[in-house]
Amino acid sequence: MHTISLKVWHYWLLAGLVNFILVILFFFCTVNSLTSFPIDKILLFICPFIIALISPDKILFTSKEFIVFASIVAIAVLSSLMNVVIFPMIFFPAIGFCFSVIISKNKSLLLHALYYALLIHIILGIILVILAFLGIADFYVSTGVKGFAFLYSAHGLTATVQTYGTLCITWLLLYILRKKIGINTSIDRIFFLINIVAVILTFNRSTYLFWMLILFFEFPAFFWSIAVVLTALLIYFWNVIMLFILS
Repeated sequence: MHTISLKVWHYWLLAGLVNFILVILFFFCTVNSLTSFPIDKILLFICPFIIALISPDKILFTSKEFIVFASIVAIAVLSSLMNVVIFPMIFFPAIGFCFSVIISKNKSLLLHALYYALLIHIILGIILVILAFLGIADFYVSTGVKGFAFLYSAHGLTATVQTYGTLCITWLLLYILRKKIGINTSIDRIFFLINIVAVILTFNRSTYLFWMLILFFEFPAFFWSIAVVLTALLIYFWNVIMLFILS
């Protein structure tokens, strides 16, 4: 009995360590402005092989997926030969396709490791905006948003606000998926509120548009609450808004 308990403990310890490592790896897959070294692209290339080693019982590609992957690589090679120059960026779609296909065969990684990796990045983005607002540091934020010098928009450890907004939307989609299969807990609702703050702090129209579309279909009550508040603010500040538009 003691031996069985020890084996179970070792199993959970190993599983926890593997999940922690995957969270860190996925986190750095979303980072592209922390250093000049393209750590996100390197890890995006390495991660599929690590995932394949973790789940050796699952096939890497189906025949159709392999044909698509080979076609993307062939197009990239032909383009490089025709232009007599090789840009590594042209091969990134093949790496991204490989990453997406392999990780899709390991859905638990999406629902756990990638979920928490994105959450860590989202929280860091909010912290950086708060630090900028307090005057402690203004790096990794966009300043002078929409002509207002006192506003800072979050873009986390990415190059653009749009990229950070995409990370927020991706996390929200994973949250919805986890909710539908019933693995979310009360703390995930707190994470949901954190994501709302991050989305608002992007001050990005594209992010807002996709966010509101998702809310409309998945959280209708929340969507209409926001719509009512925005309508009230529009009516209350109508004169100020018109002066700003006409100035």
